[in-house]
Amino acid sequence: MVESEKAARQLVTHRREVRRRKESARSGPSIADFIQRKKTPTLKIVLRADVQGSAEALKQALLELSTDKVKVEVISSGVGAITQTDVKTASAGEAVIIGFNTKPVGKAGQIADAEKVPVHTFNVIYNALDKTRELMVGLLEPEYRERDQGEAEVRALFPIPKVGVVAGCRVTRGLIQRTSHVRVVRGGTVIHKGGSRAFASSRRT
Repeated sequence: MVESEKAARQLVTHRREVRRRKESARSGPSIADFIQRKKTPTLKIVLRADVQGSAEALKQALLELSTDKVKVEVISSGVGAITQTDVKTASAGEAVIIGFNTKPVGKAGQIADAEKVPVHTFNVIYNALDKTRELMVGLLEPEYRERDQGEAEVRALFPIPKVGVVAGCRVTRGLIQRTSHVRVVRGGTVIHKGGSRAFASSRRT
């Protein structure tokens, strides 16, 4: 059981969505999937709730958030206030603490700050799940995308002692900044890749 009809409706809606996603994936796991799971980052959680029903329901909902890219693992779950023991468990397991309708007591908050253990408390299931998704995203490797900023034409080369050759350029399209990364193309072939600081450019006229 959960602590209120509202929480129950939230949980039912969440489980229906999870069931729908699972039913849409009809193919079984492959060897490649297994290898990938071995490398999957894991968000570890110490969970505390006000009543046993809420603890069990939220634990199940958190575990169902696991994906092929990030896994959720509840390393400890219990009822009552967040204690120093919970903080120590989270610190040892490199976990975060999630409290549902409960808060740290005694010196638990101070120890959590000292040991840099994140503590998140909620009174709405959806908010706890949303925060967990946010923490899961934080474990993913960043994806870098290339964005075309501009184009420049090399007009002259200037040999500089102890530095090398600096290209004097005229910007023909867009904008080139000192922090930009550039490709130097000659006859359709890329002959250099690097930062734009090697270039002395003039503004487009």
